[in-house]
Amino acid sequence: MKTHFRSCNFRFLLASMLAAVMPAGGQDVNSTVTIHSIKSAAEAFSSEGKFMVRRTGGTNFSQLIFYELSGSASNGVDYEQLGGTVEMPAGTVAVPFIVKPIDDSLIEGTETVVAQIKPSPLDCATCGYDIGEPDVAEVIIYDNDIEGTNAPPFIFFYSPANGATFTGPTNIIFRAYADDPEDRFFVQVEFFEGGKSLGFGRFQPAVCPGPYCPYFDLVWSNVPPGEYTLTARARDSHGLSSYSGPSMVSVRDSQPTNPPVLRIVAQPRDTVSFWDCKAFFSVLVEVDPPSTPVFYQWQRDGIDIPGATNASYTTGYLTGADNDIPYRCRILAEETELLSAEARVSIGGDVVLPHLRAAFRYSGDAIALVFNYPVNPGDLYNYNITPAVTIHSVESLSSDPAIILLRTDPLTVGGSYAVSVSDLQGLSGNIIWPNPSTARVYVYDLPGASNNLHAFAAGPYLVIEWRGAGRMLQSSANPIGPWQDLSTNNPGVVLARPDYCDGVPRRPHQFFRLRELQ
Repeated sequence: MKTHFRSCNFRFLLASMLAAVMPAGGQDVNSTVTIHSIKSAAEAFSSEGKFMVRRTGGTNFSQLIFYELSGSASNGVDYEQLGGTVEMPAGTVAVPFIVKPIDDSLIEGTETVVAQIKPSPLDCATCGYDIGEPDVAEVIIYDNDIEGTNAPPFIFFYSPANGATFTGPTNIIFRAYADDPEDRFFVQVEFFEGGKSLGFGRFQPAVCPGPYCPYFDLVWSNVPPGEYTLTARARDSHGLSSYSGPSMVSVRDSQPTNPPVLRIVAQPRDTVSFWDCKAFFSVLVEVDPPSTPVFYQWQRDGIDIPGATNASYTTGYLTGADNDIPYRCRILAEETELLSAEARVSIGGDVVLPHLRAAFRYSGDAIALVFNYPVNPGDLYNYNITPAVTIHSVESLSSDPAIILLRTDPLTVGGSYAVSVSDLQGLSGNIIWPNPSTARVYVYDLPGASNNLHAFAAGPYLVIEWRGAGRMLQSSANPIGPWQDLSTNNPGVVLARPDYCDGVPRRPHQFFRLRELQ
């Protein structure tokens, strides 16, 4: 009997030892392993990237998962050293490992980290695993170093709205949209009440119409009754900051009070404007008691206009796309809110007729026609060149629709051409004047330089630079101003469009005039 008892104990002990090293429940020892990219990285503020290793099948034992790194980013140089393995404890089905970018001053552009699952080189009952799909994943590292001038970030603090009222104590959710030309959404957003920091926003990669998503948010908890001035600041990785406009909010005591009486005395009115002009809207209200603060938010087609928070609003420069668009104002006085009537702007025919200002050789097989106003390029039959040169295509210059390019057969160096334009329309529908219009092109040959038209902004003006004229030229700073001498190698002209809308200058366009000195 004793021998039989010992034999039973031995078999029980052996089964217990096997259970310690083999998966229970009759599961297959090998699990199936995959890898996934969870989050991209950026040098800006050392924003980390993340891979996630997942397994299915046997999970009640720990495993060491092996991976191999590649990609344009270098391990230990562009990001902190990774060892090539990740340990998955017993009972877990997913384990991350982090890509921590190293912020340097090199201009490297966007780089990649590629991780691929590899078979285990270890030999034990639970060491092996099957490799599933996907077995490779990629994390992107965005660079924060750029050539040239670093631009400041943009920020739009839109929630809570200016003039919002809450019953307190309460929690207030902040939301702000921010991005940066160089760092994209890898910026820091900090929220303030007065001069006091309330903390940094958390990035939320939500999708909705801009400029509202993606956004940065923060919860300001247990806010007591009072009047508060809220702002937001966006800072890029180079230290440049931009500040939002203030949002004035009120937190009222929970005791019931009589809401103020708000009444619209004068509604916004429909108006008429023209291309490249502006439109003006206003609303007049009364509030009782009179000391109650009143807040305004203008809307275009039902969407808040950033910064339009006064009793009147002047639009930006208008185009045909603004015709018949409704504008209205949302008015707040504590708990009382009103919406004004809608007012629309009608874009009338432009009172300015397009004029052909000049024509120049743009390249060896192209002529630039410069107008005082954006025009539709029309078709080949709207243009004629004497002596005859075949015109292959007509297009607007991408940087300015007031400049038309004619792509032609090669132009003869040393010659001159008369370019005639007829029946061409401005963007507002007006025909050029005079119709037809003619300009002459001189094709000069200057050693070491080619005819080249270059335009760039300079404050409220536009600088037009003409290289390769080959002769002494004179220029006028405006169509009726005095002439001034220019160098043959680097003539430059500063001009602003002289047309007006109700005494206010229109948006400047690129045009100029040059003449030869005989």
